[in-house]
Amino acid sequence: MVDLRKRFDKLYPLSGDRFVGVSDARFSLFSGQWELFSLLAGSPVPVGGVADTDTDLHLESVNTVDGITTVTWIAKSNLWEKKSYVLTIDGTCAAYKIVLQGKGTPDRIEFFKGDERVFSQYFTSGYMTPQFQDVDHERAKSMGGTEGKLMPLRCAPPPYVFPFWNDYNDDWCGIGIAAPAGQNNYERLIYRPKRNAGFYLDLPLLGYTEINGEWTSPTIWFGFGKDDMDVVAHWSDWTRQTFAFPAYHGIKNVPDWWKMPIFCGWGEQCWHAIVSNQKDYEAMAERIDRLGLRPGTIFIDDGWATGSNLVVNTERWPDLRAFADAQHKKGRRVILWQHVWDRFGFSESNLTKPKTYKQTVDPTNPAFLAELRESIHRALSSDEGCYNCDGFKMDFEDNLPREEAGTEQYDTHVYGLEMMRRLFEAYYKYAKEAKPDALINTSAVHPYFSDICDQIRLHDYWGTERCTVAMMKYRTALTRAVMPDVLIDTDHEHTDNVQQALYKSLADSSYGVPCLYTLSCYTDEELLEIKKNWDAYIKTIE
Repeated sequence: MVDLRKRFDKLYPLSGDRFVGVSDARFSLFSGQWELFSLLAGSPVPVGGVADTDTDLHLESVNTVDGITTVTWIAKSNLWEKKSYVLTIDGTCAAYKIVLQGKGTPDRIEFFKGDERVFSQYFTSGYMTPQFQDVDHERAKSMGGTEGKLMPLRCAPPPYVFPFWNDYNDDWCGIGIAAPAGQNNYERLIYRPKRNAGFYLDLPLLGYTEINGEWTSPTIWFGFGKDDMDVVAHWSDWTRQTFAFPAYHGIKNVPDWWKMPIFCGWGEQCWHAIVSNQKDYEAMAERIDRLGLRPGTIFIDDGWATGSNLVVNTERWPDLRAFADAQHKKGRRVILWQHVWDRFGFSESNLTKPKTYKQTVDPTNPAFLAELRESIHRALSSDEGCYNCDGFKMDFEDNLPREEAGTEQYDTHVYGLEMMRRLFEAYYKYAKEAKPDALINTSAVHPYFSDICDQIRLHDYWGTERCTVAMMKYRTALTRAVMPDVLIDTDHEHTDNVQQALYKSLADSSYGVPCLYTLSCYTDEELLEIKKNWDAYIKTIE
């Protein structure tokens, strides 16, 4: 068979029998003799609706120092004073970035985009979007686009990497994106297919990134792995090491109660179609006590507060402090559900001011952060007049300000992951100030967020795909690919299929912290089976 690598004068090795070929205006990734991607070296960075057009694009230099090869192309641009493209090949992976000189606020970056005649191409069999909705390592059967609001949902933020597979020699490769702290002003990476196996990657920046002088783009990573999760892990390790992101604190260094089984009342609220209230939660706690179940935490779910400023709704919860204190006497902690982007209860002047999208809190505004700090202290502190609860289940984390038209906010140069980081970091910091062992339960499956979470939740599941346990094991594998030793809240499913729910509850401890959502769907006998499972699990952490 013809070996396309012979088209290149020089091939640069990656891991195993994998190579990068470089030419005057392109580079290609090979697995063995199979070309997987043929990529244009140039990438447009349009501003204000004006297209960015390169001319005189050519290979400027190839330098190898200490086993690391740096390839540089330069081009003339109608929008930027200087423009170069830099590809680094270190023997394990390759990394591509754009270096600009000039002034402007880009609309987006169109990585490897060409025109209708000349374009980048893929020659892989398909790709996997690493999202929590998928199960059993499902793969995209077509190379359709990924327009989603947040790529993908459930994880918030997700690992921004596409694992591609190659049926020719059963190999996996990946394309991902990452940037240094403070420079992740994006919340989507869109795969845009074109005709004849063409494609490019679209990174919307929406004018939030201001360039005034020299600027370096987020980096596109190319790597390999033995399967899809290995690709995700490789991207995550590279991202953490390259940008010096702190690792997760490790489960050996956390309070034992964080590892104890969880009871969350959301399933009961859904089963009985009730709003969170103290009387019902006391009844749930009484049944738990009667059966000898030993959750380390009770999660009070949606409806306990008057708004997201964490003021208790005293009509539903006349004495939240008394409930928390009573659970503490039983050796249990109390975690509060929170819609983190919701605006209700906060001062109007401290919120975002959208043109078309819904209004949210503004974590770039110091006045909002002061309000949030006070609210968190009231919720968690043991001071008089406070609720003495023990942490937060952070939900709807992907509902950040998002719109093509732009949103007016305190700091107009913060968007996407950076906006999320500011809010989640504030919750983490203020919670630890109020109560040092407070638990932050989050959905942030991204190495940039490893140091501001204590527990990752797999999210509830609505029975829309096959086996619940297979789904949850998939979500666990994805989470551990990004944060290998993170505590995992196994969450629960919403379904009338009691068999599936029970099967899931009995399997929880094999992949994370057991979590029970519902009591009413089970008989006492069935709950005692769950108790046996919990008791065996608890012995492993005592």
